[in-house]
Amino acid sequence: MGKKYARKNEVGEERRAEIRKLLLKAAADSSLRLTGEQEILNAVGAQSREYGAVFEELDRLIDGGKIVRSRKGRYLLPEAYDLMAGTMRRNAGGFGFVLLDDRKEEIFIPKSQMNHAIDKDRVLIRLMSERRGERRTGSVEKIVSHTLTFVTGTFTVRGKQYFLLPDDRRIGRIRIDGEKTMEARPGDKVRVDITEYPDHSSVMKGEVTEIYGRAGESRAEEAAVVDRYDIRTGFSEEVLEEAGKISEKLNKTDLKGREDLRGKTIVTIDGADARDFDDAVRVEKTQDGDYILYVCIADVSHYVREGSALDREALLRGCSVYFPDRVFPMLPEELSNGVCSLNEGEDRLTLTAEMTISAGGDVTGYRIYESVIRSSARLIYGDISDLLEGGDEELQEKYEELLPMLCDMRDLAEILFKKRSGEGSIDFEVPEPHICTDEDGAVLFVEPGERRVANRMIEEFMLEANRVVAEHCFWMDLPFVYRVHERPDQMKMEELKRFAGSLGLTFRGSCINVRPKTIQDLLLQAKERDCGTVIGRIALRSMKKAVYDTECKGHFGLGFRYYCHFTSPIRRYPDLIVHRILKDTIRGTADMKRYRHLTKLTREAAEISSDRERVSTDAERAVEKIMTAVYMSRFEGAVFDGMISGVIGSGFFVELENTAEGYVPAEVLADDYYICDEKNYRMIGERRKRIFAIGDRIRVRVDRVNTMTGDIDLSPAEEEGTGYKDKERRGGKRKRRRRIR
Repeated sequence: MGKKYARKNEVGEERRAEIRKLLLKAAADSSLRLTGEQEILNAVGAQSREYGAVFEELDRLIDGGKIVRSRKGRYLLPEAYDLMAGTMRRNAGGFGFVLLDDRKEEIFIPKSQMNHAIDKDRVLIRLMSERRGERRTGSVEKIVSHTLTFVTGTFTVRGKQYFLLPDDRRIGRIRIDGEKTMEARPGDKVRVDITEYPDHSSVMKGEVTEIYGRAGESRAEEAAVVDRYDIRTGFSEEVLEEAGKISEKLNKTDLKGREDLRGKTIVTIDGADARDFDDAVRVEKTQDGDYILYVCIADVSHYVREGSALDREALLRGCSVYFPDRVFPMLPEELSNGVCSLNEGEDRLTLTAEMTISAGGDVTGYRIYESVIRSSARLIYGDISDLLEGGDEELQEKYEELLPMLCDMRDLAEILFKKRSGEGSIDFEVPEPHICTDEDGAVLFVEPGERRVANRMIEEFMLEANRVVAEHCFWMDLPFVYRVHERPDQMKMEELKRFAGSLGLTFRGSCINVRPKTIQDLLLQAKERDCGTVIGRIALRSMKKAVYDTECKGHFGLGFRYYCHFTSPIRRYPDLIVHRILKDTIRGTADMKRYRHLTKLTREAAEISSDRERVSTDAERAVEKIMTAVYMSRFEGAVFDGMISGVIGSGFFVELENTAEGYVPAEVLADDYYICDEKNYRMIGERRKRIFAIGDRIRVRVDRVNTMTGDIDLSPAEEEGTGYKDKERRGGKRKRRRRIR
């Protein structure tokens, strides 16, 4: 429909949005028989030049599942047929979850009701009477459109047929025509564009469009991840041209209305390999025993103007993406490492949150203002931690002038942490992996990331600044982007309570309206009984994910009523838009027109930033998993100490001391037949009653490492005949145990 109008003049986006609303309104009107072309055009009051746009928008609404066309040609909302529209998230087990368009609920789809839907499909579903725990269950009635257009994986040959083994295990094998392989070899990491989607009688088909390199090689795997997660790499000429016009030299106009803090000692404290510095701090101690904390954040909004090419690109990216050996920045290097970065000795524009904090940790007063600073020193976490923890004499001499302020910083951070903990803030001490690479991207070692006194110090200061800014803007009653972490589900809390009780721990509080203090008290109990890591992991998995939202719903994990992201505008878009809103409050420029405009901008920024953060986190973890596997492939046959980190029906996971995680399949436990007790996170031997439970310390052998998938196969090392390697080495000498960093 509407093809004859396809070449009509362009229609602006604002009018197109209005057309979409009118079409949805007309489809919702059961008394209106919306069928013919003229009825559709009349429903939106279209002028002749808008005819093409009307049918384009109608097609988009149909493709998105927002409107359904009946067999009789009538256009209605899915609800008229008891259908609901959403996006499929397929599980490797064959079942799936559909996130409804209102984003308020996920519907469980059993394997038998998937109707050949694949991951990311736009689908229409119908609710069923059964439930899966707290979730409602549904069936896929129609696949509206396929969002997945290509797949990355390993090229393989079976007989005379060519296949792709996808990196994403939620997708089945893809058949490739022999003339569409680009002469890929078995074992190549490739990209395959989908040419035919599965139906009742066929498999998915595709053609090779790119060869990244050999599967299992770090660079090839990284390139595949970049493609798979749609990580934006280079910048357009328009963006680079705009960035190139920005001067690093400040003029009088730049400094107008700003407080000059260049005479104060303000420092940056970051990791040794950091290249962009978006926060700098200073602490003063008053004669009354109070502290004045200055948190100065790079004023990126001064250079990245709203609606500019730089701004549009930053919104599309949402955040910077960090791989162990490189970064894909949200902004070009001219800004991220140049004019916006608070480099030592350089004059830089900032937004400052200046807070007066009592000896008890209460903020008794604050100011937020535009400023200019000159960083006095570029300090490194490791050095400052060595200085404050151990009193290194060389470092004491090197930082003699800064030492009094650094000690005040340490004391203030301890006060803030104590206050935050007292109010129920949860501190999950789960180590993050630190992967060190050489210039060529080869992994040198994998180890737990450090979180020492200097790291914690900056963390506390940033948390306090974010909290103060969020509360300030909340009471200004302006549209805003909050960082939200909602309460966990009741069912998850009941499972945690039951498991904690089995360990003799007391869950003090209600599972229906659980408070952060309840979780924190449970973690403290567990720590005293040497099972803190076990409870910590299960509690962390019970939490919801933090997201960006325009509603102030609080941050459960931190125990904060108000919270936002303000402190990293170089690498996160929500921080950038928060800066713009702050400037409106400082300058008094937020009139009703601006209010309406901000309402639209904040909603868009919150939604896109939440999605891009989720994608970037998944991409970063995928690369970490592959690079860790590449490193661990050197240690096949070696024995290491670890801790059971998860239990599933077919085996259990073990995290080694360097944070690498591997899997022990039940089939290698040859001494008994093991039954999974999922409720108590353990496996029990049927005859000998031996138990493998989450949190148990265990010695394991590295049997096999798959550098293409990142999988590490392990087996218990204390018994003969339990691991794959043992079957090959019986009667022979075992390999000498090697140390691992």
